[in-house]
Amino acid sequence: MFYQKMAVLCLLTIITSSALLAEENSVKLKELDGNWHLRSVDGNGTRKSRTILEFDSTKMHISGFDGCNKISGRLNASSENNMSSMLIATKMGCRNQKQALASHALHETLAEGFSVVRASSNGVDGILLKGQHHQLFFKKMGGEEKPKAWYEFDVDLDTHFDFGSDDNDTKSNESKESL
Repeated sequence: MFYQKMAVLCLLTIITSSALLAEENSVKLKELDGNWHLRSVDGNGTRKSRTILEFDSTKMHISGFDGCNKISGRLNASSENNMSSMLIATKMGCRNQKQALASHALHETLAEGFSVVRASSNGVDGILLKGQHHQLFFKKMGGEEKPKAWYEFDVDLDTHFDFGSDDNDTKSNESKESL
């Protein structure tokens, strides 16, 4: 009897901890906003497929490039991190097999429904779209520090620039220096 109680207790502990871990890894819809680059499909690298998804939670819209065609669709959320989308796409052909496979996996996963969790692959943090048949790993695009605008640079306003040797300029520079 003691061992049965211990087994049940261990099982409950595992279920509770896995539920907490799943909650920690879940991604809220608002966190998806922005552009995401597909890095792998079912563990196989697909960076060269150039597949990009853009999520817009306020408009409940998804768009981007599936590796072969521009895509767009309405995002349907059955819960905070369980979604689906029927995409419309342009009708261009794929350049290579890797792009065709990425395109097919993306359309299938989005149509059948998927969950989104935080994930890491090869030291890269991102999200994992988990469908019935595929797991798609995406990395957030951007986020790097933007270059400073011209007005944000430190400028020494006391710097003197000499742009020529014209006599008038020299005389005006001499008069300024005497001040």
